[in-house]
Amino acid sequence: MGIKIEKSKKVINLFGGINFVIDKIKDSGLPCFIDNLLGVRPPQAEYRYSDIVLGNSYANLCGGTCLNDIDVLKESWGNIPGLKISSSHNTSTVLRSLATETETIVSNTGVKHEFNKNPLLNNDFNWSNMPFSFLNKNTVFMQLTALTNIIYKYLANWAASKVDWFKSNFRLKKFILRFITVASRWKYRGRSWKLVLYTAQNYEAFNTS
Repeated sequence: MGIKIEKSKKVINLFGGINFVIDKIKDSGLPCFIDNLLGVRPPQAEYRYSDIVLGNSYANLCGGTCLNDIDVLKESWGNIPGLKISSSHNTSTVLRSLATETETIVSNTGVKHEFNKNPLLNNDFNWSNMPFSFLNKNTVFMQLTALTNIIYKYLANWAASKVDWFKSNFRLKKFILRFITVASRWKYRGRSWKLVLYTAQNYEAFNTS
């Protein structure tokens, strides 16, 4: 049997579950918390700190493994109402600007040790795709990864409380396959936006209107 391709100009988001994630994060007040913590960006800046920080987290929650994946996923997310996602290049630039100075301490034996004491968070994970060459800049990236981990645990508990086909102890890969990966598109109908899902799975529990 041959395959015949028919193209469509409709924008279909293959990661439809991210719509519910974005809505829940906004409802939690996290974007405002991030902007209050990091401050106001210059007037000419197109994106707020929360747009950049959470854009990276949303990419991770869709399976992204490096900053460049933001650009690919941004195309897939299509026209999600109210969503502003910075490019990977701009994200990288902003992360560099958030870096703090690295402190070098010399031991009694003359061995040099470098520390980066960023005031927001200082954790130790096994990151394998560091985007920068310097410790102080990678520390910012690691903080965002740690934040995403906290966000995921929050979302996992929330999703598990809504439906019986998701468990709070599922790993991120299962979250992506069972919750995030669902074809969707936004349709303007009856003077409002409607989220259309192409699935037999029950997502009605996540309705917010």
